[in-house]
This record gives sequence, C-alpha cells and structure tokens, in this order.
Amino acid sequence: ARKPTLPLTAVVPESTTLPRALITTKVDSLSCSARYIKPTPLTAVGGMTVGTCEADVAVFSACPMSPLGIEEFIQTQTRAEQGLDPVPSEMAFDLSEHDAARSHIASSMLR
Repeated sequence: ARKPTLPLTAVVPESTTLPRALITTKVDSLSCSARYIKPTPLTAVGGMTVGTCEADVAVFSACPMSPLGIEEFIQTQTRAEQGLDPVPSEMAFDLSEHDAARSHIASSMLR
C-alpha cells in the first residue's frame, strides 16, 4: 500500500473561479449515522489539477493527520492505564426538570 503524502500547496490566482463542489464538501443531512466519502475526478481548473484519489479518501476517512506522522506523538490509554476510575453509568446530577429535557428525544436520552 502506498504511504499517503502531504498534498502540495497550490497557489490559485485571485482571478480564478473554482467550482464550489471542488473546494468544500456538501452534507445533505447532518442527522445521518454515516457519511460516504468517494474520490472525485481530477479536473484542471485555473492552471492546476484538483480532485481526490482513492488514497486521499482512505486518509481522510481514517486518520486525516496521518501524513504528518502524528502517530509518533499520540499514545492512547484507557482510564485504568491512567489510574482513573471507570466512568459511572449514572449521571451525577439530575437534568430531568431542565427546559431542554422536555422533548421526546431529550427525555429518552436521559433514561
């Protein structure tokens, strides 16, 4: 498998108009449980090539900062490994009377 590399910095002249779909993502619904990321075709725009390949998608969907070698600086530890008690399953305070807790969704979350 090819190791992902950092994207090159592109200088885009101010007079260039890039199609918005090539600059930002569009989310139709923020309530979905999953979002699917797919490659986009490489397109020449304003003297540069923009788009995403399979390797870009793999990096972005798993660990976007991995090309920086961030794994060398991060160590995951459980609460027990940090000498901390487990997180209690019950809340330490009662929110059931709060105004924001009156909706059906909020009350089901508090149960």
